Amino acid sequence: MLHQDGIYNDIQMCRYAGIPAVFDTGGHGIGLYTKTKGELHDALAIAEKNTDKLLST
Repeated sequence: MLHQDGIYNDIQMCRYAGIPAVFDTGGHGIGLYTKTKGELHDALAIAEKNTDKLLST
């Protein structure tokens, strides 16, 4: 790295839960943001019930 404090080194985290909003055309996708094991467990339960949709966590 040439300059460790350069503004170009500030890379934003990808918001994967927002991907369905980019590709969605009428409710065919679900984006879920999880931070805890419990939230991930809930997201997986939702995924099991919605196998016909694009799911991103």
